Formats: sequence, structure tokens, C-alpha cells
Amino acid sequence: MQPSPLAPVEGEPVVQDHDHADASLHANATNLRLVAHVKPWGDGSAYGNGTVNELAIGGSHVYVSRSNPEGGFAIVDLTDPRAPQVVGDFRSEGGGDVEVTSDGLYALLSTQRTLPGAQTADNPTARAPRGVYVVDVSDKSRPTLSSFFPLPTNGPHTIHYARVSPQLELVLLQTYDLVTNPVAGSLEAALPVTQRVYITQLVRTDQGARLEPLSAYQVTDLPPQGRLFFPHDAFVERHPVTGQLLMYVAYWDAGLRIVDISDPRRPAEIAAFTDFAPSAIVSLHDARTFPAPVAGMHVTVVGPEIVTAPEAGQITFLDTTDPTAPRKLGWWSIPGDLTVDQPFLFSPHVFDLDRQGRVVIGHNHGGVWLIDASDPTNATSIGHYMPHEEREGDWGPRPSVWGARFFGGYILATDGPTGLYVLETDNGPLPAGPVGRVA
Repeated sequence: MQPSPLAPVEGEPVVQDHDHADASLHANATNLRLVAHVKPWGDGSAYGNGTVNELAIGGSHVYVSRSNPEGGFAIVDLTDPRAPQVVGDFRSEGGGDVEVTSDGLYALLSTQRTLPGAQTADNPTARAPRGVYVVDVSDKSRPTLSSFFPLPTNGPHTIHYARVSPQLELVLLQTYDLVTNPVAGSLEAALPVTQRVYITQLVRTDQGARLEPLSAYQVTDLPPQGRLFFPHDAFVERHPVTGQLLMYVAYWDAGLRIVDISDPRRPAEIAAFTDFAPSAIVSLHDARTFPAPVAGMHVTVVGPEIVTAPEAGQITFLDTTDPTAPRKLGWWSIPGDLTVDQPFLFSPHVFDLDRQGRVVIGHNHGGVWLIDASDPTNATSIGHYMPHEEREGDWGPRPSVWGARFFGGYILATDGPTGLYVLETDNGPLPAGPVGRVA
């Protein structure tokens, strides 16, 4: 593993106090530059309704989910990353997470009532059901619904797909119902009866594909005062040292939970980790493992999502070579003296990891950050990019980056109001690695 040739980011390119809605104030970058910008609505010619959220990569195609009122997802052909084309469009309720199967034949879209624009507090049963759309995308130009998996009450916020053997494709569904305070922009409670990880399998037949439940995993401990326990996201891999099929769950204030699902019908927790000092925040949002050893170790990365706090949080690197005994190695925080003084403003969000020990993260109004963690005890900022496109009629923070992924030598990022971005370093594409990973 070679250290990055990019120089560290100097100074504090993101500042706290400015007009967050003025896109022209955010035209700055270090070591990253724009390759292409895509509007993943309709045929890609104009902005639609709502915002974009998660993205999934399947070969040369990228699937970008959208919130209500437009909903559904777009399919973008990135055969030529410098000339992307929107080639398919699936309409549905507003989507949160989106995944694509390892063979690129099916996409899975989660829908949840608590997504922006979808809340119907005056009528909680309106626009039901929520759940997962299983969509046949064998013809990218004509995605069609194969089946729907309803999941009361409010549906899953995140999902994770993994082909764990030629015969078994798992889909993890993270579901919870939150009690929110829209005035304060805070989370008040998580209903215990609905917060759990559903472990399902994708079953294919001549008639299409559908999800079938296998089991569920849940932390049953009661949270301490002022804390919330619910599973925000999960990730599956076959551990390269022990050979176990493991599920890593970002369980909000319950921290990282590592669960043995070698028998998916009988999940068994083997470790928990909650020490994220020097940050005072737990609120785990994502958990993923590097696809190759880092500094000779199996390394897991976790990060929070922050509603409001007098800090901007951190992503944390853990040695999980022994998955029963996670050990903290180091952490990374966005440069600058930033706080999340408005809901989610400078919060970390969705990140991705590559085989060279690099991390790329969507940091909401902080933009896109590229991090060298080849030494996980001393991770270094080596690139950042601030999307700064104008969008008439949008008055929220710009940028508002949902997440970022590695795509060969490129970086893909979704900015909520303005769409999908293709980035490269100032030196050109990063050394190309495999796109995606099969557990």
C-alpha cells in the first residue's frame, strides 16, 4: 500500500459563518476537480421535484435515489465518466437508500415516511405502505417493478445488499420509527417495538425476484437518559481472518455492534464498541470495513450523523482483526472549528473506502472530502470539493452532500439539491481499483 501522492489540505477551507444558501460562496476545492455534473431527474435535461439522496454502483451504471415528491430513482450510464447519460427512470414513492445486485439485474429501493417531503403527521396511514421496491433493471431504459416488500409502520431508512454465496443473496433492512421535534430539529425518542435489523434473502424465480425474511436482530437494552438506540445502517462481509459472516451495525447511541450471521437465521452478537473520545457524540450512522488490509490490520470505519451539537463529530478507525475485541486506532474530523448549529449542517454522512486505505465522505454543507488513512492512527485530509451549482427556487444550504463513493479512479458524490457529481484529483483519476465489492 502506497501513501497518497496528494499533498495534505492546508488551512481551514470551510468556515462556520456565511450565507449557506449562496452557492457562489462555495466555489472552492483542493486537489479535487469537477469532471461532470448530472441532473438525475427524468431524462437528465432539467431539475425535477425533490432532492437526490443515496447512490449505488452496478458495473458502469449508477443508481441515484430521489426524495418526494418525484421519488424513485434514475439510472446513469457512466461508461464514459466525462459524458454521463441518464438512461432510465423509475417512479415510486420517495426513496432513501438504493442498492443494486452483483449481476446488475435488480435494484432495491427503500422508502420511509420520515424522509423529507413525505411526512404526513396529520394522517399517519396516508401514502402507505412503506417498504422496499424490488425493481427489474435488466433493461436499463425500462426499469419495471418486480415485487414490493411492505414493512410497517414507517418502512426502512437504509438497506444493504450482499451476495454471500452463489446461492444466497442477503438484504439487510434497518427500520425504526422516530419521534421528532420539528421546531427544535431534534430526535426525541425511538419506538422500541419497531427498531431492528431485518435479515432477508433475495429469492429469484422465473417470475422475478422478491424478499423473504430470515430473522431479525435488535439491541434490547434500554438506552440511558438522553440517548437513543436504533439501527441506522449495516454492512456485511466474510471476515478475512476468522471466516465468519459478520454484520456490522451502526446502532446510533448503542454504538457499533458486530454480529455473527454465519447462520442468517440465528444472528449472534459478538462485540460492541461505544468509546468515541475525543468526540462526545456516538450517534453512529455508518459502519464499513476496508476491502483490503490497512497497515497490516483489518480496519473498520464508523461515523456519526449529528442533528445539532457544539462540534462537527469525527469518523473513527478501529482495528477489528479480532472482531470480538475492537480497538480504537485513530480518528479524522473535518478541518476547522466547526459546529452543527443547524440540523445536520456540517455533520458527517455517507462514506466509502478503497483498497489503498483512502476514505471519501459526503459531509453535508462541508462538501466532499478525500482522506488518506493508510496510517489509521493519523488520517490526513488530502482533497476536498464544494459543489456550487445554482438551482432556482432552492433556498436550503448549498452544497448539502448526501454521500460519496469511489468509482474506479473517480469519485461520485450526490448533492441533495443539485444532483450527481463526478470528480477526479488534480493529478487525474486515482489508480483504478475494483468497482464495488461482493462479501
